[in-house]
Amino acid sequence: MGLRFDLRIANWLAHVLDERMPIPKLENEWEEREALRYFVSGLRERFYSSPGGRQRFDDVLRRTELLIRPEGKPSPKVLADLRRFLGDRPWTALLVPSGTNSPVDRLMCSKKFLQELIFIRPEDPGLVLQMEDPPDRVFSLTDVFPAFRTALAASTEWPGVLFWTKTDSAFLPLSSDSTAIVQRQAHWIFSHLSTTIGVDLELLKTQYYREFPQVSSASASRVTIVHLSDIHLGSREASMRLPRIEAILSGVVDDLDENGRRVIPLVSGDLMDSPTEDNLDRVRAFVGLLARLGTESPILLLGNHDVRNDGYLSENLRQAMQIENQSGSVRWFDDLRLGVACFDSVRGGRLARGFIGERQLLDMGTALDSRCRGQHDYIVIAALHHHPIPVKVPDWYARPFYERVLGSAFDTTDELEDATDFVGFVEQRQCAAVLHGHKHIPRLDPTPAGIPVIGCGSSVGKVKTTDKRPFMSLNLLTINRSTGVLSARLLAERIAGGGITEYKSHEIVLSPQQARLYRAAS
Repeated sequence: MGLRFDLRIANWLAHVLDERMPIPKLENEWEEREALRYFVSGLRERFYSSPGGRQRFDDVLRRTELLIRPEGKPSPKVLADLRRFLGDRPWTALLVPSGTNSPVDRLMCSKKFLQELIFIRPEDPGLVLQMEDPPDRVFSLTDVFPAFRTALAASTEWPGVLFWTKTDSAFLPLSSDSTAIVQRQAHWIFSHLSTTIGVDLELLKTQYYREFPQVSSASASRVTIVHLSDIHLGSREASMRLPRIEAILSGVVDDLDENGRRVIPLVSGDLMDSPTEDNLDRVRAFVGLLARLGTESPILLLGNHDVRNDGYLSENLRQAMQIENQSGSVRWFDDLRLGVACFDSVRGGRLARGFIGERQLLDMGTALDSRCRGQHDYIVIAALHHHPIPVKVPDWYARPFYERVLGSAFDTTDELEDATDFVGFVEQRQCAAVLHGHKHIPRLDPTPAGIPVIGCGSSVGKVKTTDKRPFMSLNLLTINRSTGVLSARLLAERIAGGGITEYKSHEIVLSPQQARLYRAAS
């Protein structure tokens, strides 16, 4: 059987499919009841099955509709029958388009395609979910399918099919070039999946890659930059939350390793709260932890707090110079045809907004020419501490006193002093993305030419929020070298210890396509 849905009802659908999910709460009971009514009424026209399955589903919907009372709070039993009917399945599949509105995407979101897959074996007990429309280039997901993180981990390989059972999940990529090949691959998948109720997803994945080796070669060429920033070792927040961040980081790396990809940790500055001997020892211990994760050796950049007491007072370079950092140089990964251009934005004592300078741009251009001249298949990621374009202030950000007094002057924070020159450089060089720290607000915005600018925020949550909850953040930037596709995920733990990839995480996906073609939805 199959069910079409759009992202507006994704939270409700996740709740129906997984009894562990919390009921989505709205502003008031009337809105909650009306949202539930909309959700249930829309299911009837979106459901596809054999005649027998259709009859059983209609019976369930009628009973559910009777429980949605016209007044008062919805009955807690409203979704019970739907859960039993939809959620108690040996397997569930989600058709995942690429988000590029290509012919393949339009096929994967068509009713006809869903019907073809269902009627391979119409009485099969599994459930196939289909988006009614491809997602936008940038979209956010909160409180949705727990298994969706498996698809997010392979987002550079979309389109594909995500499968999950009560104990396992797997993502099988499909061709992005040919609707005929996609139909053949999908028919093979659902024919083999339907042969048994006891589904072994790992075995299915192995057999699929053996049948279609071209899709496995793409998944073997991924590298992920785990982007952290503004650790502020020595601060109260770092002292309390660093063990949690270390556990989160270890789990993220383990998940990436399971998906067979290279991992590069990158910290975009402000490792220390102030450059003292004690904080330098804390930095060394943290770098030692990164080195034990089994990843590539970490890339470290300096921030204003690493070279000045409290970020702006008297300069103290002695400790910062003992940190083995890459500021002002390029870290090359020649086997991946990848370079990370690490800019030093704390030069010349101009630390409030940051400064790059002509000399550094000249030197960086020469360094990039050493690999990239005449070799257009190199991908370059730019990284620095300060933000090269203004950062919009979100609703959750609790403004300090001076920002509240000055009002609109702080609606956005200023960019680099020489931002025009820097942005012109990364655009001319066609960098795939720019990573930064400094302002403790995660964000994803484009330069005028469409280069993604990705801010990490503070990984230990050294930022005040309106709800008084922590905002511990990190980013995952994945590059697929076989396809040239890039995707970004901005992750945050908002409930202390609640889990950065669990229900309350916030993930933004740059839909898979050439990064230089990206245009943000503002």
